Amino acid sequence: MSFVDTTSPGVVADLKNLVDTPGSGNVDDLAKNSLRYAGTEFTGEHYNSGLQRSTAAIAEAQPLDGSDLSSDQLEAIAREALNART
Repeated sequence: MSFVDTTSPGVVADLKNLVDTPGSGNVDDLAKNSLRYAGTEFTGEHYNSGLQRSTAAIAEAQPLDGSDLSSDQLEAIAREALNART
């Protein structure tokens, strides 16, 4: 989960449009600095985002090595993470 506070609802809407565009990049992934997630690359495939006033919330799920979670399960994790926080 990432939260990005902006100066206004208009700015946050522009940010959401940008991060929702495939290949546009995203916020920096802090998990890649953790040994627990070493070797895990967040691809944006299992992703969801939302807005609340002037804050964007971004949720992304990625399987760890050896995980047998399906794509549908990972999508549900990202969706539920976002719903729990917004």
